[in-house]
Amino acid sequence: MKKYVNLPIVLILCVLLVCILTSCANKNSQGDEQETADGSLGSEGLEMTLEGDAYSVTGIGTCADSQIVIPKAYNGKSVVSIGDYAFAGCYGMVGVVISDGVKEIGDGAFYNCTRLTSATIAESVIDIGEGAFYGCGSIENIIIPKSVAIIGGYAFAYCDKLTSIVIPDSVTDIGKLAFYGCAALKSITIPKSIMSVGQNAFHKTAWYNNQPDGVVYLNKVLYCYKGTMPADTSIIVKGGIVAIAEKAFYTYDTLVDVFIPDCVMAI
Repeated sequence: MKKYVNLPIVLILCVLLVCILTSCANKNSQGDEQETADGSLGSEGLEMTLEGDAYSVTGIGTCADSQIVIPKAYNGKSVVSIGDYAFAGCYGMVGVVISDGVKEIGDGAFYNCTRLTSATIAESVIDIGEGAFYGCGSIENIIIPKSVAIIGGYAFAYCDKLTSIVIPDSVTDIGKLAFYGCAALKSITIPKSIMSVGQNAFHKTAWYNNQPDGVVYLNKVLYCYKGTMPADTSIIVKGGIVAIAEKAFYTYDTLVDVFIPDCVMAI
C-alpha cells in the first residue's frame, strides 16, 4: 500500500521551525541589551550590591557584553550608583550607557578601560568620582550632563583622544588634574558657576600648550601663571574673576604682591 504525505501540513511545520530558529537567533544577537527580571533594559550578569534601599553596580560579574548598559532597576529596586573601580581594567568594554536614575559614578569606575570609545552619561548623574575615566585613551567625545555638580580629581586624566569639553552650568567644582594629560584637548568651555578648580586640572593639554606665558585665565577663573616669572612680580587680578585655581602661583618665589578684587569669591 502506498503512503501519501500531507504537503500542506509539512509546509506549515517547516514555516514554524524557521520562525522558532529566527526568534532564537534574534535573542542571542541582543546580548548587549536585554530585559532584566523587572523588565528594565540593561546588560545581564553585572555584579550588583544592595546598599540600603537601592543597588550599586560593583563589578562586571559574568557579563560578557562589549557594550555595557547600566539598568535603571534591579530586582525591583533602583540602581543609583556605579561603585569604585567597578569596571577598572575591563579591556573588552567599548561602550557604556548609564541609564537615568544613576546619581554617582564612583572613583576609578572605568579606570584604564583603554578600548572604551563612547560613554553616555544620564542626566541624573550628580558626581563623577576621582579617576572615573582615567586612562580611557580611546574616548574622543563625552557629554557631561547638566545634572553634574562635581568632577573629581583625575576624572578624565589621560583621555588622549578627547578634543573638546563643555562643562555645564551645574558644575561648581573641578578636581585637581581632572583633565591632565588629555593631549588632544584644545577646546574647553567652562561656566561662570565654577567656584573651585584643582591644581593643574588642564595641564598637558593642547589648550594649555597654546596659552601665552603669564597669567592664564579660563573664563571667570584665574587658572595659573605660565612660564618664568620675573623678579619682584606684582599681579593684579582682572575684574570679573570669581575664582583663583588651587596653587595657581605655586613655586613662584619671585611673586611679591597679588591684588585681588572683591568679585573673587573662592581661592
